[in-house]
Amino acid sequence: MSSDGILPNSKSLDPFFSNAVNDGDAAETFNRSTITGGVVDPAPTDVEDFSIDKMEEDQKKAVTAVRTIGTSLPRPAAGWGYDVAYNPAPSKDGSPREFDPEFQTNPALRKAGPINFLWDDERKIWSGGLEFLGGTVSGPITPAPSPLQPTEWKLKVFRKTSEVSQKGAGALGDEGEIITCYNRDTNLQSEGGDNIWAIVIRLNYEWTPIWVSCI
Repeated sequence: MSSDGILPNSKSLDPFFSNAVNDGDAAETFNRSTITGGVVDPAPTDVEDFSIDKMEEDQKKAVTAVRTIGTSLPRPAAGWGYDVAYNPAPSKDGSPREFDPEFQTNPALRKAGPINFLWDDERKIWSGGLEFLGGTVSGPITPAPSPLQPTEWKLKVFRKTSEVSQKGAGALGDEGEIITCYNRDTNLQSEGGDNIWAIVIRLNYEWTPIWVSCI
């Protein structure tokens, strides 16, 4: 596992110099960029009017930093979709399971409000919410002396093994990713093993269990 963690972060999501594409070659990532906006450093010489997608290859490979305009947050948005209970929004009066089709011609019916992103100080990104992972318990989980004194344990992470949508047998696989988790439950314990399934949530920057299969 990378020292930057198991989930996407500001380095892998960098739109100009991502370390997650092109075998980690950030310069090549920028070289292939077709983004039109941005001020680069160092600026190309002998060019009066340029944009990133019009720069020559040697000019692109010399760039080490990009300055661009970030979206100001919180940012309002108006639209339609589903609410946190997975009911249509906007819905018909008295019919919470049906869309009100009038929103298509009446924008005032569309739900409007600020977008709720959560700042992740470890990965330096705005995140859409809390994250979950599943896998098998690698090694024992021991009870915590108290909720303020968690014990550490390891989770062997399972991920999808195919780009196409699959479910059931063969859908998930172990690729050797192991993360450190924290148990703050004074009663939870498990010997672990390849048949002990666990689901963890990243809460307060800790991977903590929300479910562990019984022995």
